[in-house]
Amino acid sequence: MELVSYTTDRLTVCHWGDALGHPQARVRLEQDLLPILTPAVLAHLPPSLQTEQTPGAINKWVNNRSQESDVYTISKTTSGQLIGLLILADPQNPHQIHLGYLLAESAWGQGYASEILQRLVAQFTHRPVQLMGGVVRDNPASARVLEKAGFHQVAEQSDDNTIFYVWTSAINRT
Repeated sequence: MELVSYTTDRLTVCHWGDALGHPQARVRLEQDLLPILTPAVLAHLPPSLQTEQTPGAINKWVNNRSQESDVYTISKTTSGQLIGLLILADPQNPHQIHLGYLLAESAWGQGYASEILQRLVAQFTHRPVQLMGGVVRDNPASARVLEKAGFHQVAEQSDDNTIFYVWTSAINRT
């Protein structure tokens, strides 16, 4: 399900496979993730995505993500600074992709998440796919990001804690 790397006006999104395959690049990736994977950033994510801010814990977190998902780094195009991750998982159905994203606290409120998701949706427009994302109810900013990217709330899959959103490609709607 791996996508081609892409850019937006301000950001570059690249699969992290190359970094994981080279020991020095992996060490740098893990060092760059340490200040990003803060309790505030992880607060709205599922328990499986929680981690401590220690090098060993980050290493284990990276291993776990790489085994279960396609993960993409999000970096500023001008400086190359890592500011977040885009996580895509297709646990049972390759035509239904679960997505998650996280951005460093310093990147919040700058429209980066909307920029990334709108470009991501554009990549799937002509593929038979459905994108799904869950948002905890106390994270309305993330819900707005999904809505701006064309996602719609799915009440029957939502519960007291999490609202699920879905985006369906045009090819799936016909």
